[in-house]
Amino acid sequence: MTELNLPNMSPEDYSRLEADTAGVSDELARLRREVNSGFYSALIRQRIAAMVDATPIPSAVRGPLVQRVGGRGYRTSASTRRKYEKSAESNIAQDENPKMQAPILAIVDNKVCFVKRSALKAWMRKYVAGVVSSLCPGGSMVEVGAGDLGTLVGIAKMVDPPSRRLGAVDISEKRLVVGRQWAQRQQVSVKALCAANGSSLPFADNEWDVVITANCLEQNSEPLPAILRELHRVSGRFLVLMEPSYELGHALHRRMILKDGHVRGIPATIRELGFELVRSELMPVRPYMSDVALTVVAKRGES
Repeated sequence: MTELNLPNMSPEDYSRLEADTAGVSDELARLRREVNSGFYSALIRQRIAAMVDATPIPSAVRGPLVQRVGGRGYRTSASTRRKYEKSAESNIAQDENPKMQAPILAIVDNKVCFVKRSALKAWMRKYVAGVVSSLCPGGSMVEVGAGDLGTLVGIAKMVDPPSRRLGAVDISEKRLVVGRQWAQRQQVSVKALCAANGSSLPFADNEWDVVITANCLEQNSEPLPAILRELHRVSGRFLVLMEPSYELGHALHRRMILKDGHVRGIPATIRELGFELVRSELMPVRPYMSDVALTVVAKRGES
């Protein structure tokens, strides 16, 4: 059985987060109103869209129709790609966006507070980098759903020793182009870049020591078992998944997952597939409306 020592927060981590509790109750009330608004109608639309998607209507007509009927809670690979292609048109990496300096509601050691978005992301990347460093020192690493490579580059700069090879996969080629430029400015070399779906990766079996995801599985339109099988196939040693958890999250977060049709049951699916689940637990620092859990899966034979 693989042993996993999770990193602890240091006094330096706390000081960098600069948590602020002013206005928390007002923001929580606003979020409750936003999530509860149209909750049941969203669930009904999802069910209707699923029934329409199961009909023999030609795919050229069925795809746009189910997207319109299902709304935000029902997506297809094509609609997901269009969404991210559009978000990449500004040609600005997420880490360079001024919004990164704005405060965001977060949970820090079970306390709700405001922290700067950039500080929150930096801490979460440091946390995952510590896990990857302990599991597979110097091993190769690929991120699936890498977007503009902010997470991959941030983790790669903190793993010790450095990964011998880096790769990135995303459904949007435009986002990868922006990410490659960002990585070059950060002096991080990403050897493999490819646009692909998570359920069909252009890699050989066991090609990467560590496969990571960050908020990728939550809104993927592909069946969860198919994606997990593919991630497991290309991983030689470990999967490290940083994904919102329905099962471990707070009540408002679970309600939002249902409303938006995001994925549930990641640990249960891992067990059903017969994979070795090492650990799945909430990260001590995470966005409030995205109760992120760190889930680690080991290839059989790892110790």
